[in-house]
Amino acid sequence: MALKSLLAGLACLVISTSSHAGVIYEWRPFNDETPRDITLRLEFTDAAVQGGALDFSVPFMDWQASYPDAGLVSLFYAFPGLDTPMSYRPADGQFRMGLGMLDMSLRFEPGGYLSGWIRANDASNHIELASQGRIFTILGADSDRGMPEAGCGWTTGVPCGGATGELRQVLLAQPARQVPEPVSLALFAAGGLAALGARRRRVRS
Repeated sequence: MALKSLLAGLACLVISTSSHAGVIYEWRPFNDETPRDITLRLEFTDAAVQGGALDFSVPFMDWQASYPDAGLVSLFYAFPGLDTPMSYRPADGQFRMGLGMLDMSLRFEPGGYLSGWIRANDASNHIELASQGRIFTILGADSDRGMPEAGCGWTTGVPCGGATGELRQVLLAQPARQVPEPVSLALFAAGGLAALGARRRRVRS
């Protein structure tokens, strides 16, 4: 019975480690213009990436609970000193801070890059950026609390804009040596446990 329970647990582990299928893109700056040190991360379904493009819009006063088939899994935006980052998961409901606005038109370029434009506002913070080719420029950003830690914002008198960078797919580093996949590890462990159980039965008999 213990062996069966352990095998069931291993099966659950395999399912949980192989269920995540999102493709993540992150902001990588090219210069030291404002806003500085921001974090912008977008996760898309594999189907959206394979489709080559994504157009998605959420009007500011849209009360729809969720968009499970949006193709966008999540959007996360933060800057230094921000206590509550902008976070939106279309399949789960509204922005973390409540109602917000999102408008994007993106293309998934060869080599793991994005191009297009994004406008996002969670009623407390906003950011807008657009690209020429794969190089994005932040056209504007600000926050109700200001963005002094990012070097700009209404409290400083310095406009938040001008930073350039790319939105590039996050790739897992290739290991120096071959590491078995979770499924292979689980099967190997299950086989070892089964062999151990059979050996114990032979010893008892």
